[in-house]
Amino acid sequence: MNDKVNSFPIYRKLTNSVRVYQILNDRSFNEKQRLGAKVLDYSVIASQYPEMLRIQDMISCIGFEKATSEEWENY
Repeated sequence: MNDKVNSFPIYRKLTNSVRVYQILNDRSFNEKQRLGAKVLDYSVIASQYPEMLRIQDMISCIGFEKATSEEWENY
């Protein structure tokens, strides 16, 4: 088991870099999505089990890549 405690926020991105994520805790995250010249912002609070699993996948980098706070800010 990993002894290191996750320090939030955690940043992730999709491999195609179309979306970046700022994970605030194990139940919520912010998302930025590039759509042409626009950037859409979303806030998600996980209230259903599949959403909670998605956040755990993000934290574990399953289907996601690590990103930095600078990538989030400059997106």
